[in-house]
Amino acid sequence: MTCTRCNHDACKRFGYFGKKHIQRWRCTSCKTTFSEPVPRLDSHYTDLDTAARVLELMMEGTSVRAISHLTGLDISTILDLMVTAGNKCQRLLDALIRNVRPNLVQADELHSFAATRNGCVPTLRRNGGGVDLAGA
Repeated sequence: MTCTRCNHDACKRFGYFGKKHIQRWRCTSCKTTFSEPVPRLDSHYTDLDTAARVLELMMEGTSVRAISHLTGLDISTILDLMVTAGNKCQRLLDALIRNVRPNLVQADELHSFAATRNGCVPTLRRNGGGVDLAGA
């Protein structure tokens, strides 16, 4: 093991820490204690295999509760992993796809607001503060 502070090669085992009993090391020259670097997905401490399994199950259409039961992760962790993966995909697509001029745009599922009941419209909109949606 190489020291993360002084890059010295002579390090000794120095106990364990955490729930998963992660090995601690101590440098014999600078007396710094450290652990082996663990690959992380942004701020998530979930290992990469579990995160990949969560995203694979999500892409297959499995519900969040079922993914939680299958992987043992909390529902909020699963949702955070989904948000992180979505943000990374968006950054990747924004960086790679540039100057595309489409000849044909097909909007399959275009949803729009059509009408509402009068009781559901905020009072500001009913009294002339904006567009009157109650009569639409």
